[in-house]
Amino acid sequence: MAFKTVDLNIYIYEGTEGSYTSTDLKYNIQKSIIGEDTEVVFEISELVRDYIDQTFNNDYLSKCVWVTTIATLIDDEGVVFTYGSPVSTNYLAVDGYGYFEDEINPTLIGNALMTANSIYLPEDTTGVLPIYAAGVGKVTIDSVDTEITDNGNTNQKLQYVTIPANSSTIQVYDTDDSTLLRTITVYNVCEPKYTPFKVTFVNKYGVYQDLYFFKKSTETFNVTDETFKRNTVTTNSSVN
Repeated sequence: MAFKTVDLNIYIYEGTEGSYTSTDLKYNIQKSIIGEDTEVVFEISELVRDYIDQTFNNDYLSKCVWVTTIATLIDDEGVVFTYGSPVSTNYLAVDGYGYFEDEINPTLIGNALMTANSIYLPEDTTGVLPIYAAGVGKVTIDSVDTEITDNGNTNQKLQYVTIPANSSTIQVYDTDDSTLLRTITVYNVCEPKYTPFKVTFVNKYGVYQDLYFFKKSTETFNVTDETFKRNTVTTNSSVN
């Protein structure tokens, strides 16, 4: 019999990979092949996103979830395939995004979870470096090593390494502790007149990233208006 339909169970949970229970079943979706297609495609990112809490209280917590999908394959007579079915797949999901150049299903997680290789901090101010724990063995900041461990739990998959005040160079190494993956330069900005303001946002990798605003912002605008006097026409009429 020909393959026709997929019945998909989606489990979303925290903890370690594969540790889901029946209460973690969030969605059951069924979809069939359309026309001459040979496969079924599910878009589940927006469904998963509902279960990633992005509340922030300057605490820099690991905000991610495990997703396990179990796909049951069904033929055109409604009979479940016994060979190659069901298909179980695990994903680590973050609240990130890709650009259209990244094409479909871009891989966003790597090591240091920021696109730029520079960080600007006010003088005498500490910072944070977001990293993906499973892809980093150690972080070296000005010759001081910080070992990174990964126990598979969602509460530490995304980690934030403290950048000491007035640091200059950050080196991010692979899990072998010897392969250099990234070098990030820290610029310590002297701002004696204005108070720098920190903005924390969720970047494309789904982690919190700090951005400091220095100096001041002044905006001006001009407004012009016109007035006009309405002409009043008075008519006299009489009725005989």
